Order: sequence, then structure tokens, then C-alpha cells
Amino acid sequence: MSPDTRPAIFFDALGTLFDLTPPQVIFSRVLSALGRELGEEEAARLLSRANRWWLDPSRPPSRTTEEELDERRVYVRLFMEEYGHARDAALAEQLEEQAYWARWAQPFSDAEPVLQELQPEYRLAVLSNGGPSSLDAVRYAGLGGYFEQMYAGLELGAQKPDARAYELAAQRLGVSLQDSWLVDDTAANAEGGMTAGMRVVFLSRQGGSPGDSAPTIASLAELPKLLKTYMR
Repeated sequence: MSPDTRPAIFFDALGTLFDLTPPQVIFSRVLSALGRELGEEEAARLLSRANRWWLDPSRPPSRTTEEELDERRVYVRLFMEEYGHARDAALAEQLEEQAYWARWAQPFSDAEPVLQELQPEYRLAVLSNGGPSSLDAVRYAGLGGYFEQMYAGLELGAQKPDARAYELAAQRLGVSLQDSWLVDDTAANAEGGMTAGMRVVFLSRQGGSPGDSAPTIASLAELPKLLKTYMR
């Protein structure tokens, strides 16, 4: 079998391929579907304690699916205590599954058409910070089938913009950094990719730029044309 010589493109996940659904929206909709009406404003109030715990910088990050499941259980337990149903184990289990944030990832409208267009000419991969749930979100957003491989920084052992994150992802895919592209919406991660030796496209959905070294696009729809320009 001849080697696959197509150029590789590593896509960031959150902010590049999909956006988040706010947790109060998720919990409100899940509970309503279960016959327990709860408005988004009230859900936000009941989730405030769980969100403080979730955002606590001293909380160690989860590196595995099992550790992330344990986190979800704690998050739901804190909500259930505020909700007044701390002993309802059946409801807690339903929330752990149905209110899993990754299930509610919202793909950007420009993501799938561009991935579909690029897939025949490029080797597509995901390089995301965070744990395995970030890759679950790509799958739930309906985009997982476009990627040859997907890597989460906490599983790799290094996160962007650490140079090791880019190096490890390229090694696992079997490509060189110099022959790979990175598409990322975070300036620091884009700069890290350039420092590591990758060719970088900065996705500026909200404005801003990582500097003059990387071409900047406002939508993924601009990516195929830009790549063709640089590949000539």
C-alpha cells in the first residue's frame, strides 16, 4: 500500500468546529422533556454552585473518560442538592447521560460543508485541548466521520500552545509539522503552532489576529480557497 501523501490539516474543536450550549439551557430542556418544567433562569440559579465548582482553577483536570464521568456525577449531584432532589438517583442518572454537555455541541454551519470539500485532498485530524469529552462533542456534532484521527491534549499529555502537543499529534498521525496545517480560533494556540513549525490559519470568528505571520479568515468557508493559494 502506497503511503498517503496528502497534506494534513489539524482542526481545533471548540470555537472552530462547534459552539457550546449553555448549561442552563441544557438542564432546562432535559428536565422539561422528562416532564419537570424548569425555566432557564431558574436552572441557571440552581446550577450556580455546580458551575463555581466546575470553574475552580484548583480542580485538577480529567484526563480519561472515566475521570470525566466522575466529574459529571459531581456536577449533577451539586445541582440535585440545590434542586431539592438529592436522593432521586434515577433522575440523577438521567441527567448524567442526557445533560452531558458534549451531546449538545452545536456545529457551526460552515464546518461540515468545508470538511466535506477538503476530505478528498487532505488528511483531516482534530487537535483539541481538554479531555476526551471534547472529541465526543465533535462526534455528537455530526463531524467525527470526516477525521482520520482526533487527539485531546490531556490524553496526549500536552496541551496547546505547548510545542509537545503539536509534535505528539503529528507523530501519531505520521506526518511532519512542516507539512501540516493548523486551523485554530485561539491566538495563543495559533502562535504555538507557528512556533512548532506548522503552517497556521487563524479563524477569527470574533475578530482579532495572532499577528501578521498567519493568514486570518472569518469563516471556515474561506479555508479551501486560501489553502489552494498557498499550495500552488
